[in-house]
Amino acid sequence: MKLRKLLNFSSRSNSYKLKTVAFLVCSMFFIWNASAQNSLEKKVTLSVEKELLKNVFQTIKEQTGVYFVYNDDLLSGTKPVTINVKNESIKDVLELALLDQALVYKFEDDYVIISKEEQQQPDKITIKGTVLDRETNEVIPGVNVYASGTFGGGISDFDGNFEISVSGSAKTIIFSFIGYEAKEVDISEFTKKSVTIYLETKDEGLEEVVVNGFFEQSKSSNTGSVTSIKSEDLLEVSNTNVFDALVTLTPGMYMVEQPAMGSNPNHIPDLVIRGTTSLATEGEQGLNAPLIVIDGVEATMQMLYDMDINDIERADILKDASATALYGERAANGVIVIQRKKVTAKEVRARYNFVPKMQFADLTSFDFTNAAEKLEFERLAGLYESSDGRYDQTYLNKLQTVRKGGDYDWMAQPIRNAYSFNHSLAVSGGGEKMYYGINGNFSQGYGVMKGDHRYNYGLGFNFNYRLNDKLSLIWRTNIMQTNSKDSPYGNFSNYVQMNPYTPFTNANDEYEPYIYFYDNGETRGEMINPLYDPKNTSSFSQSKSKSIQNNLSGRWTVNDNFFVTGNINYTVSDSRFDDFISPNSVDYIDIAYGEPKGRYSISGGDSNNLGGQIVGNYNFRFGSQGTILSVRGGANLNSKSTRGYGVVGVGFAKDRLNDIGFASEYPEGGQPVGEDSQEVTIGWFGNVNYSFRNRYFLDVNYRVSGSSQFGENNRYAPFWSLGGGYNIHNENWFRVSWVNLLRLRVSMGVTGSVNFPSYMSLTTYEYNNRYSYHYNLGALPITLGNPDLTWQTTYDYNVGMNASLFKNRLDLQFNYYQQHTKDMLIALSLPPSNGIRNARANLGEMMNWGYEYSLSGVVIKKKDINWRLTVNGGYNGNTITKLSDALRSQNESANAGSSGSDSPAVLFNEGESSTAIYTVMSAGIDPATGKEIFITRNGDYTFDYNPQDKVAYGDSNPLLRGALNSNFKFKGFTLMMSTSYTFGGEIYNGTLASKVEYVDPMQNVDRRAYSERWKQPGDITAFRGIPEFNNIKYHSSRYVQTKNEIYLSRINVAYDFKPGSLSKIGFKKLRVGFGLNDIARLSTVKFERGTSYPFARSFDFTFSPTF
Repeated sequence: MKLRKLLNFSSRSNSYKLKTVAFLVCSMFFIWNASAQNSLEKKVTLSVEKELLKNVFQTIKEQTGVYFVYNDDLLSGTKPVTINVKNESIKDVLELALLDQALVYKFEDDYVIISKEEQQQPDKITIKGTVLDRETNEVIPGVNVYASGTFGGGISDFDGNFEISVSGSAKTIIFSFIGYEAKEVDISEFTKKSVTIYLETKDEGLEEVVVNGFFEQSKSSNTGSVTSIKSEDLLEVSNTNVFDALVTLTPGMYMVEQPAMGSNPNHIPDLVIRGTTSLATEGEQGLNAPLIVIDGVEATMQMLYDMDINDIERADILKDASATALYGERAANGVIVIQRKKVTAKEVRARYNFVPKMQFADLTSFDFTNAAEKLEFERLAGLYESSDGRYDQTYLNKLQTVRKGGDYDWMAQPIRNAYSFNHSLAVSGGGEKMYYGINGNFSQGYGVMKGDHRYNYGLGFNFNYRLNDKLSLIWRTNIMQTNSKDSPYGNFSNYVQMNPYTPFTNANDEYEPYIYFYDNGETRGEMINPLYDPKNTSSFSQSKSKSIQNNLSGRWTVNDNFFVTGNINYTVSDSRFDDFISPNSVDYIDIAYGEPKGRYSISGGDSNNLGGQIVGNYNFRFGSQGTILSVRGGANLNSKSTRGYGVVGVGFAKDRLNDIGFASEYPEGGQPVGEDSQEVTIGWFGNVNYSFRNRYFLDVNYRVSGSSQFGENNRYAPFWSLGGGYNIHNENWFRVSWVNLLRLRVSMGVTGSVNFPSYMSLTTYEYNNRYSYHYNLGALPITLGNPDLTWQTTYDYNVGMNASLFKNRLDLQFNYYQQHTKDMLIALSLPPSNGIRNARANLGEMMNWGYEYSLSGVVIKKKDINWRLTVNGGYNGNTITKLSDALRSQNESANAGSSGSDSPAVLFNEGESSTAIYTVMSAGIDPATGKEIFITRNGDYTFDYNPQDKVAYGDSNPLLRGALNSNFKFKGFTLMMSTSYTFGGEIYNGTLASKVEYVDPMQNVDRRAYSERWKQPGDITAFRGIPEFNNIKYHSSRYVQTKNEIYLSRINVAYDFKPGSLSKIGFKKLRVGFGLNDIARLSTVKFERGTSYPFARSFDFTFSPTF
C-alpha cells in the first residue's frame, strides 16, 4: 500500500515527479561511482621483495584505509611478489601484485574483494579426416589420433577415416602408428570438413612396441631383453628359410651345430636362446628349445620351420624373465612370438611370390685319396703282404685298374643338382565392416641327394569383423601339411668310405650286393655296396604331418582407458612315419629260405589342443608430461591330449608288394603298440607398468601356473619378474645433442621349464599280450611315479642398455645376463632288473651367464643412397654347480662305454661346463717309435691309454659368436650381404680320429693319412705311424682344436620398381631379386662337413608382384 501510494502520481504532476526520481537515482549512482573511482586513485608507495601477498594487502590497507576481503585458502598457493613503486594508484599496484596469480579483484565502496579467476571452458570441436601412406597413397587403419597433452582421442577405422572431439583449447593433433613417423598437425588445419593426413614410414617402426603374445607394451617402458624383427628384414636375409633369418638377426640365438646333417631338407635344427638350462643326459632332443607362439597360440618347432616366411608380419624374441615371466613354467628357454600379416586395405589386392632355387652339393671339405694314392697307402700298410703270396694277384689286379685310369667317384653317385621352388599367394579385401584375407603356399623342396623331397602345403583364412567402434573380432584358420621322403641312397658316409679303384658294377653291368677287398674269396674287408638297394629295391622312408589351427580373437574397447582382449583356439594335428625295407634288400641276402624277409614299420600319432585366454588392459595418463600407469591381468587355460601308435609287419613276398597289408606276420616279440596322454595347464597372471614422465619406469609381472605334469605335491608354481629402467635422454639436464636415446634397464625374475612327458610324475603301466592269462592282459610298470616332481626353476638376472646416437644413425644394444637353474630335471638310468624304463628327478643345479650386443649404423644416408651395417654377437658360458650321485655313476658308465667311438662321450661333472670336451691329455707322437704319449691325471707320461684319465680339455661354446649384415640401397636397388662368425670355441675333430689316424685301411681315407703320418724314426709328425691300425679309437687331446670361422652365408640383390610405374600391365608393386647361398667359409679347422648328408651351395630368384 505504501509503495503504491508512493508511486501513485497524478496526471498533472507525473512529468515533474518522474524527472525528480530520475535525477535522484542518477545522483546516487554518480556519487557511488565517484567514491569507487576515488578509492582506485588513492596513491600507494611500496617496496617489497618476495613478500607474501597477504602482507602486501595489509600494507596497502595501512596507507589507504581500503579493506581487503578474501578467503585465506585462496592465497595458500600464490607466489611471493616483488614490487617497487612510488605514488602509484591502488589499481596499478594490484595489477602488479596479482599478475600470474589466477586471481581477480573488485571494488565495492572502500572494500577490495579478491576472488579466483574463472577459467572459461572452451567449446568442444569435432575434427575428422583420412590417414594415408604418403608413399603408396593407401589408407592406414588403426592410427592413434589425439590432441597433444591428452590420452583419449580415437583411432582411424579400416578405411583410414577418423572423427574425434577435442577441446577448443587444443593446439595440435597428433597422429601415431607403428612403423610410421608420428605427425603433429596444428588445430587450425582442421577448418575444412575433412582433412587428409599423410604419414611417412620409418626404419625403426618395430622399436615402438614389444609384442609378447598377451599384450603390446611400449618399448620406452619395457624392461625386458627383446629383439623385434620386421618382415622386410627377414626377407632380405632369406626368402625361404625362417630359421636362418631369425638366427642371423637375433643376438644370443643360434642353431645347434650338427655338421653331419648338412643341407638335409628333412632335418629340423634345434634353436637355442642364451645357452642351455637343461642337461640332455640321455641325448634328448629339444630340451633347451624356446617356446614358439604364433598369433597367440602355442606351436611346434616344425610349424615354424615349415611356415611361409612371406606370411610373417613381425617376430619378437623374448629372452629374459622380464619379457617371458607371463609364460611361467614354459619360459626358461625364451619365447619366439610370431605375428602373421593382417588385412590393412579395403580394396581387393593380390600378392604373389615365386622363388625358384638351384642347389649343388658342396664336397670341398672331403679331401680323400685318389685311386693311386689309396693303393699305395694299402701297400705301405702291409695289406698285401703274406708268406705264401696269396694277396699278390689282388694287388696286381688293382694296380692294373689304376694304370688304366680307373678312378671311380663314389661320392658323386648319390648326388644330384636339385631344383626347388616356392609359391605363395595372398588375396585380401573388404567391405564396410568385414575384411578378409586368404593366403596359400606350396613349395617343393629337393635336396642334393637323389630321391628325397620335402613338400609343404599351406592355406589360411583371415576374417576381421568390426561390429562397432568398440568391438571387433578376428577369425583365423591355418592349415599346414608336410610330406617328406628320405633319400633311398642312405647315409652319404657309406659312399665316402668306398675305395676309388672299385667299379660300381660288375662285368655284366650289375650292382653286386657286396664288394670284396681280396679277389681270392676271403671275406676280410667285405663292404656292402651302397648302390645295391637304391638300384634294385623299392625301399623307402617317408612321413606326412598335418595341422589345422583355428583361432578366434577379439577386442572390446570399454572406454579410452580400458579394453579387454581374448582368444579361443583349437588345434588338431597328426603325423605318420612309414619305413619299408624290401625283401630284396641286402639286409636279407643271407637270410635262410623260409624266414620272413622285408619289414614295414608305421608309427605316428595325433593331438588335440584346446586353449584360451583373456586379458584386461587399463591405461591411465597423469597430466601431459608422459606419466602413464598400465595395469593388465588375465588368465589362460590349455588342454592337450595326444595319442600315439606303432605297428611292424615282416614277411613280404615281393619287392613291389610294399604295403603293410602284404606283411605275413608280426616280428618275434612284436605287436601293435599304442599310448595316449593328457595334460592340462591353467594360469593367472598380472602386469603393472609405470612410467614417470617417460624417464623412470617400473615393470612387474606375476603368474601362478597349475599343471597336471607336476607331482601331486607340487601342482602349482609361482613365477615373477621385477624390472626397472631409466630414460636418461628425457631428463631436462641431459643436453647432449648427438645422443637421441639412452636407456638403462635392469630386471630379475623366476621362470620354469617342464621338459618331461605328461605322465612322468605318475607310476605308469604298460599292458602287453606277452603277459596275458586266460585272455586277460597283464601289465608292468614302465615309469616310477614321483609325487614330489616339480618344475625346473631358473632365476634370471639381466642388465641392459639401449642407445641411439647422431640423429638415430647409430643404434647400440647391450645385455649382460645370469641364469641360475635349480631343481634340474634329469633322467635316471635304472637297472633292467627293476622293470622300470624311465624315471626323472630334480637332481641338479647349473649357472649360465653371458652377454650379447647389437651395433647398427647408417654409413651413408643421402637422397637415393642408404647403407646400413649391423653387427651382433655374444658369449654364453655355463657351469654345473650340483649333480646327484646317480648322474656321477651314469658318467662313469658312459665314459667306459665310449672307447672305440668316433667322438668322446658327453660327460657332466660339477664345476665344469655342460659343453666341455673330455679327452686324455697327450704329449704328442714319440719321434722314435711313432706311438702316442699320454699324460695321466697324476701327470705321468705313458704309452698306455686309460679312459679314466680323461679331463675337461676344451669347451665347444665359442668365446664370441654372431653375424655381420650389410644393407646397401641405391634408388630401387638393394644389395644385402650376411656373414656369420665364430671365435674361440673348441671342437673334437672326428675327421682326424676316424679318417686320418684310426682308419680302416681297407676303406678310403683322408689324404693326410697317406702323406702326414709318422714313417720312420726321427720323424716329427702330428699323426701316428701307418702300421698303427686298430679298431679301438683313443680320445686324445690332439684332436681338440680351436675353431675360428667366418662364413659368408648369403648375398642378395633385389630391385623394387616404383609404385605405379607398372600400372599399365596391372602391377601395383614389383620386386625381383637374385641370391647366392652358402658362398664361402674360412676356418682354422679342417674337418669333414656333411658326412651323413652333404652341404649345398645354391642360388635363387625372387619374383614378387602385387596386383
